[in-house]
Amino acid sequence: RTFFITEKTLRCIINRRPFLVQGPKHYLKNLQLLGFKTFDNWWSESYDSDHADARYLTFCNQIDWIATQSSHTIEQWYKEMQPTLEHNIQCLQQLTTEKILTTEFIA
Repeated sequence: RTFFITEKTLRCIINRRPFLVQGPKHYLKNLQLLGFKTFDNWWSESYDSDHADARYLTFCNQIDWIATQSSHTIEQWYKEMQPTLEHNIQCLQQLTTEKILTTEFIA
């Protein structure tokens, strides 16, 4: 039952950028347990709970779908995401070792 936020995710949070994560099952759910918000209002995050064999393909399909969106749509999403991006940086600033140690992560 370990969970490790990588520098790749932290870099997105610090720079107020949305992200998708190709990582272990339930990575996004574990971020949410720590209080972070993810981006399921804008795209599907179903890949987070897929089995290992399917997760990569679902993840790639999601990237391909996002890539088909117009620049206007992407710009609109980014404007809409501002409260989520601000929430995440505040959550990171308030994250404590105790919170990490006492959170029961999903394996």
